[in-house]
Amino acid sequence: MPVYPHNHSLPGRGIHKVDMLFVSETLLFTPQRDALFIKATTAFDALAKAGVPRIWIAGSFLNLSVVNPSDIDGAWECSRQVNLKELPAALRDFSDHRNAMRSRFGVDLLLYNPARGDGHDNPVLSYYGVTKNGDLSGILEISL
Repeated sequence: MPVYPHNHSLPGRGIHKVDMLFVSETLLFTPQRDALFIKATTAFDALAKAGVPRIWIAGSFLNLSVVNPSDIDGAWECSRQVNLKELPAALRDFSDHRNAMRSRFGVDLLLYNPARGDGHDNPVLSYYGVTKNGDLSGILEISL
């Protein structure tokens, strides 16, 4: 499990495998964060039901100094076993900067298709591995 250092960010660039319990025990410390995660859990449950094997969480939600993040950024893996018809429309709508997804579930999730690469050069994960300031950041991977 990753350890949060004094700067309140995950240690370095990279993927840290965790479970939902880690997220709830570490990242839920305000009513806003609690409500946002409850809303997002609805999306995660729908993704799991459709056969999505894993998700990644990134962005300001992982930064403990951000008391009230506006959404949870990340990605979900669209492998062959995923039944896209099982997903709510908002989780399949990538138009308009994913506003339908943000509005309904409080998440901004990009799609990762492992058939497009070996996972080591995943552009979605590379995108979230660097902050807006150019600092390296970590990403949480959660198996569903």
